[in-house]
Amino acid sequence: MPAVGAVDISTAISDPEINNIGRKVSINTHETVPSIHVRCVCIDEHDGHDYLYSDSLYDWTSFTVPTELIGARQYGILNDYLSVAVQAAKGWAPYDNKLSPTGTNICGEQNIAKTDGGPVGIELRVRKRFVGEINIPKMLVYLKGTNTRYMDSERKPEVELYISGRVNVPQKCEINEGDVVSLDFGNIGAPMFSQAGAGNKPKMVSPKEKTIGIKCNNIDAQAILNMTLESNSSNGNAIVSDNSDVGFIVADGNKQPVTPNDINSKIKFQLNDNSTANVPIIAWPVSITGNKPTEGKFSAEGYLRVGFD
Repeated sequence: MPAVGAVDISTAISDPEINNIGRKVSINTHETVPSIHVRCVCIDEHDGHDYLYSDSLYDWTSFTVPTELIGARQYGILNDYLSVAVQAAKGWAPYDNKLSPTGTNICGEQNIAKTDGGPVGIELRVRKRFVGEINIPKMLVYLKGTNTRYMDSERKPEVELYISGRVNVPQKCEINEGDVVSLDFGNIGAPMFSQAGAGNKPKMVSPKEKTIGIKCNNIDAQAILNMTLESNSSNGNAIVSDNSDVGFIVADGNKQPVTPNDINSKIKFQLNDNSTANVPIIAWPVSITGNKPTEGKFSAEGYLRVGFD
């Protein structure tokens, strides 16, 4: 099994100018890529016999997430807003066939110490300006391995590196004075959902509207912003409730649905001279499956995020 390393890249960016596309920030993580022990087997791919001798190892690293090439450096994409460059061992990832001489015959050795793990260097790059905080759940980002011959195509990782954390910027907005935005639709007959059909609102149920107050700091007055919707469970345009047959659609003031977890599906608005705004949203329940749901109370939860347009 590969050795596992975990890096917390949580940081608070104090300079508002850093929160612009293409800007970068270095993070001192105080973490290291684990050193490991390996067993070396040197097999000739043509005749199946062991190599007589090998006194070198060849190291490689790679990303496990999509990447973007910026100049000469690759960044692993963490989300819509941030990407990350990783430096460990012999340089910035990814690299191939970095020579690691051992000075001895390592073919057939059972327990070779690889002590070149070393500190992890992190460089964050802003892909899209954001407001407030970005949460990065624990995710596998980086692999490191060793081969006994140059240009060996076999890739068996010896180290897995996970990254997580929270990144904060000075530009912040408070939604609904920090309170939960709650919409109660009362009692709805279970047969009404199956009668409506998948994706449709039950008849006789009226959409509910709510005006949300937004107050921002360190953002220019009259700035054009947007609001997107995030959810841990979604189906098309709907947030799925704790009853999997039922969900809710959230829309703008014109009843145009906002698709959960889609950065391009948004409600645009403009701040006033006091860097505040009132944004209407409309929501209604829908059938997710077209089936008659189990009777009982149901609810769903979504997260509204304010961002730069």
